[in-house]
Amino acid sequence: MTSKEQHKQRAVGITILCVMALIVLFLLLQSPEPEQPDMDFSFPSEPVLTPQPKKPVVAEEEREQIIEQVANDWREQAPTADEAEQMAVEQDGKEDAKEQQAPYLSGWAVQLWSLRSKERAQDMVQELNQAGFSAFVRTGEANDKTVYRVYAGPELTKSSAQALLEKLQQSESLQISQGLIVLLPK
Repeated sequence: MTSKEQHKQRAVGITILCVMALIVLFLLLQSPEPEQPDMDFSFPSEPVLTPQPKKPVVAEEEREQIIEQVANDWREQAPTADEAEQMAVEQDGKEDAKEQQAPYLSGWAVQLWSLRSKERAQDMVQELNQAGFSAFVRTGEANDKTVYRVYAGPELTKSSAQALLEKLQQSESLQISQGLIVLLPK
C-alpha cells in the first residue's frame, strides 16, 4: 500500500470513530421523559359513623340464662371419666389404622394450581419443596368433581404472601406466571 492509501484509510477510520462518538454522546446527554403515574391523590369522603348502642344487645338476665343452659347441656352430654378414657383408647387404635392427616393451617397462601389428579398435585408439591418453598394440597369440589388445589405458604400476612408470589414468579426452575393469594380459614 502506498502512503496516500494509508492516509486515506486512517482518515476514513477517524471519521467513523468521530461519528460513533457523537452518536454515543448524543444518547448519553439525551434526558428521558419523566413518567407521570396515573394516581388519584384526592381525599376520600368522610365515613359515616353510627353511634354504638348504649345498652347491651343481650340483657344481663338473658345472658345468664344462656350461660346456665350451656352449662346444663355440657353436664348432660359430657362423658364421664371412664367413658373419656375408653374413647381415648379407641381413638389411639383408629389413628394407627388410618392415614396421618396434614396439620391444620391458617393464614395467607398462594394458590398455584387446581388439578384433578391427586398424584399430579403431590408431584407439584414435591417440586415446590425441592425449589425451597413450603407447599401443601387441599381438596375441594368444582362442578361436582374433586379437585386438588396446590398452595405455597402459609404466610402470616397478606403482604408476605404477595412477596412469596413474587419469589415464585422469579424462580427460573418453576416457571410460574400467576397465582392467587387466598386467606386460609382459621
